[in-house]
Amino acid sequence: MSETYGSLLRKIRTEAGYSQVKFARMFGMSGQHLSAVEQDRRPPFDPYLTISFMTELGMDHMLDELLTLQADSRGFIEFDKPQEELVGECWEPLVKLRNKVLLGRMTPEDWEAIAQIVNEECHA
Repeated sequence: MSETYGSLLRKIRTEAGYSQVKFARMFGMSGQHLSAVEQDRRPPFDPYLTISFMTELGMDHMLDELLTLQADSRGFIEFDKPQEELVGECWEPLVKLRNKVLLGRMTPEDWEAIAQIVNEECHA
């Protein structure tokens, strides 16, 4: 079985030493809600809450992976084509770019690359 947002969240939470109840209370939710997310019975948390608790737990190094699973699950990036057509060459770089924007980690080179693509598309 491949890893999901819920399974990775549970792994991160337990490695950080938090019970479901304690973790849920820290972020203003019920233990039942957290349990449902960890079991993939409810959708992942929005990216900003995900960033908030990962930062609080000091698990920033796992944030990119968790946000990618969140994007895959929730479809937070919307395109003209179905996601299935974007898998492979396009989907992964777009999710990574989205994560960089959310985390405020865009470099001047990233913005330059985006500007070049937009310029080519608009003047094609």
